[in-house]
Amino acid sequence: MNLETAIRKAFDDAYVKELLKKGYFLGSVFATTKNLDKEVSSWIFHFFNSKKKTIVDCFVNKEVAIGEETPAISELKELKIDKIAVTIEKALAIVKKKEKSKIANVLVTLHLKEKNLVWTINVITVGMIANTYDIDSKTGKILEEKSTSLMSTITGKK
Repeated sequence: MNLETAIRKAFDDAYVKELLKKGYFLGSVFATTKNLDKEVSSWIFHFFNSKKKTIVDCFVNKEVAIGEETPAISELKELKIDKIAVTIEKALAIVKKKEKSKIANVLVTLHLKEKNLVWTINVITVGMIANTYDIDSKTGKILEEKSTSLMSTITGKK
């Protein structure tokens, strides 16, 4: 399901409409997929309330489900989704051109990073390496690229 369809489903939901009336706003978007070719089938929208410092997750796939209100880990800024020129499909295609490793999972986040609306795509390889790509959602330019060994993170060894 593309992001636009998921947004429409979420924002048409009666509970989400109530959240918006209570001061919540869309702070970030998350999705997973098994590889860079596979369409995202479900999305998680993080609605943030800056006064209460809480988040409510909205799970969107065939249906819309709402999670419980929980304390936010960090402050979020409101996403302006209408400014996205690079779709999730295009962002994944950009990463696919660079990524040569065998993939175990792909984690995708749309969020504000230093005032830019950014797709952060974490490619988790079968070798337990996280290859992270930050892609500008307006231009498709890769803003940052890095690799992290998940095993060294877990064991504390480099």
